[in-house]
Amino acid sequence: MQELPLVISALPLGERCSARSPELGSWLASAAVMSQEDPVTTCLSAPVYHLICELGLEVREHPAISSIVAGNGEVCWKTITDCVVGAESAQGLDYQGSVRLLGPVCEAVHMHFSSLAKGQFEVQYAPWLQWTSSPELFPEIFDALESRESPAIALSLMKLTACLERALGDVFLLVGKECPFLLRDLLASAELAHVFGRSVVSWPPRPQRRRHTRQ
Repeated sequence: MQELPLVISALPLGERCSARSPELGSWLASAAVMSQEDPVTTCLSAPVYHLICELGLEVREHPAISSIVAGNGEVCWKTITDCVVGAESAQGLDYQGSVRLLGPVCEAVHMHFSSLAKGQFEVQYAPWLQWTSSPELFPEIFDALESRESPAIALSLMKLTACLERALGDVFLLVGKECPFLLRDLLASAELAHVFGRSVVSWPPRPQRRRHTRQ
């Protein structure tokens, strides 16, 4: 009888539960079949899923990477800001139109980084990441993206966002006194526009809780 727990622990989960509780084992087996027949692919609402996962893929042609990032690593901001479309009412932005145009730009950047080895990435971009005070984080994120594991990518995105929030807050405090609590207010601040220029920070972004999004 002492060997029975060892035998049960070696069984698959459904069989283990059946051995201990036939009702629970039956329920788990049914749930496993249902998950295979009708898998849950997203927890996003249809409009949010369309905005994040589909809208940016509608335009298939993407610009050359040289029009987005110069050979020395500098970002060509005009290529990005040209994709930001104003609303017809002349108030705010056309968010769907902007995402549709920014999608190909993001795809070009993704393809460019995917073509680089980790050493190339560090040599070409490490000098431009020193201002974040956490340059060692970016090669780590680069590895996670290469792994194509969804949990690792989601965690890396949250770490990257937190790193940029803190770095931008530090930049704000170079010329300002009380740093905004929300990232959207920080990005829309006159202090960041003064440091980076209006060509980089030129519109008040609508809050999009990307870190809280799960697919």
